[in-house]
Amino acid sequence: MAEHQVKIHCPGCGQKMDVSDVRPFTRIACPACGGQVIVPLVFAGITLEEPLAERPRVTVYRALDPTLDREVAVKVLAAGDHGAEAFLAEARRAAAITHANAVPIYSCGVEQEQAYVVMQFLPGSDLARWIGDAEPGGNPRFALKCGLALTRALAAARRQDVEHRHVVPRNVLLDVEGNIKLADFGLAASLGEEPIWQPEELVYAAPEVLAGGETDWRADLFSVGAIVYHLLTGRLPGVGSSPAEFRQARLVGQLPPEPSRLKGGLPPGLSDLVMSLQAFRPEDRPSGYEEVMGALRAFEQRVAQDAANKTRAVKPHGSDRVPSLKIKPVALPGPGSAAPAPPAPPSKTPGQRLVDLALVLATVVLLSLLAFYVWKRIGKAQPEDGPEPATPPAAVPAAVAVPPPAEPTVAAVPEPAPAPVAPEVPVIPVENRPRPAGLDFAAAAPALDAYLASLPAPARAIEAERLALISDIRPQLVKDMEYLAYQAGVELADGQRLVGPLPLVNERQLVVRTAAGSVSVKWTDLPFGQYAKFLDYYLDQRVQQADPNLPPDQLAAQWRNIGAISLRNAVLCEWYGEPASGREAARVCAEHAKELLPRLRRLAPGTLDQD
Repeated sequence: MAEHQVKIHCPGCGQKMDVSDVRPFTRIACPACGGQVIVPLVFAGITLEEPLAERPRVTVYRALDPTLDREVAVKVLAAGDHGAEAFLAEARRAAAITHANAVPIYSCGVEQEQAYVVMQFLPGSDLARWIGDAEPGGNPRFALKCGLALTRALAAARRQDVEHRHVVPRNVLLDVEGNIKLADFGLAASLGEEPIWQPEELVYAAPEVLAGGETDWRADLFSVGAIVYHLLTGRLPGVGSSPAEFRQARLVGQLPPEPSRLKGGLPPGLSDLVMSLQAFRPEDRPSGYEEVMGALRAFEQRVAQDAANKTRAVKPHGSDRVPSLKIKPVALPGPGSAAPAPPAPPSKTPGQRLVDLALVLATVVLLSLLAFYVWKRIGKAQPEDGPEPATPPAAVPAAVAVPPPAEPTVAAVPEPAPAPVAPEVPVIPVENRPRPAGLDFAAAAPALDAYLASLPAPARAIEAERLALISDIRPQLVKDMEYLAYQAGVELADGQRLVGPLPLVNERQLVVRTAAGSVSVKWTDLPFGQYAKFLDYYLDQRVQQADPNLPPDQLAAQWRNIGAISLRNAVLCEWYGEPASGREAARVCAEHAKELLPRLRRLAPGTLDQD
């Protein structure tokens, strides 16, 4: 790779440094603050910051894409590599895979006679490291979560006629938020001559892979089963103690012990499923990813429920965690024996008797005062011409006379209250409503303020509530598209359609990678219907990735968040006069966030299905 002259700034103190004569990726000390700085390399308009992995023909770098100001991973072939064309062809096919559990490919090309692929960078770790750091004994919940993520990603790939052909732990990435993504779809296999299966990875390879025969998607399914087995049991999914022994046992159809023999408490049938994924003959494995996903999801729910039940269970006294109560034993009387007499009360001393007498006298005085107070209150309540009050007794009276009750009065039956009148819906002149081009509400702020000021108070309040929901929708959409590239192309306002993924998106433009090359599109070039498709797609991704096995409070918060997003989408469609485009968002809101349904009826009634 050719060197470039660059000048850089120290990230610690901002000191400018000329590193023209320094080899890229060398660590140097800042002359001002002494901090360590890695000399970068600009390649294909991307700043390569440091190598992450180096192999004989491929190097993977952590890099910065200055166009979108985000970190990316760049896989670069050696200059003049004979497999460059196949490598790029496989990258283009893999770029069509759109799923939250698949690492997206942003772009690819050739620079300085080196083929390269730009993909999402995931700060975190990979499954191989996770396994190395895990506690012994297996983790069923994580095993099922990982297996479900892998089958979802592979199912999305199969819909694009793409096979992975190298599903191993180091290609399973875990980000800092716990998301699981499968990377490297077909890229390593496209290099052909290089043996992509390292010795320590042979235990995850299907028999037909090791035999060098024809393979299809069912070889990937075998690898998923092997990974789930390893995570369930904490044991390698093979017979033997070395790569050579694993390989030989696999070629003759020897299987490791069933997971249920190594790990207690697994749901019935889970062990059978994992072993069926690793069947020797491909035709004996499950018939599709959807079948496996359904089974894994059911087992995941069962394991989560069992864990919740164990958490709620009360441990018996005497366990090593809950201290038992220590009760002194009491000897019970035998049959025919007399019951022991109760102990006599202790006699009081003369001092104690004086204290008792003083308490009695004090009580008598208090009661006398109370009686006098009651007599005075009754006397004041008598009418002026009434009988004279009796002389108050000197002692506590036996009873206090209560005046007879007054004649009962018949209360008049009130007239029935009128039914509450529903608040009048404010009439809003929607034809005057500003609808910013390109969803750019920030640029249309003056027009929006003038519009709100022209409305009567009730209408102004409801319109301001709508704007508060939708005014930041484009920045949020850009973030979604940066995290997961949109693959279905775009339709322009003039009717033209651009087919291909959108690897680069920012506030200024969208880049569509078509078969003829990359095309830049402005947000204002898109009709509203295209925005609605974007929003529906990313809402659907959130619904698909929702985790039903979360604790109840977290599950409720998850669906509230999805409901808030669907409400926002529905209100946007209502604002732009396209309520039919918000029907799917309204359905999601009504189904999963029923507490938001009254607000949905008030802010976006046109998006609700009219029966």
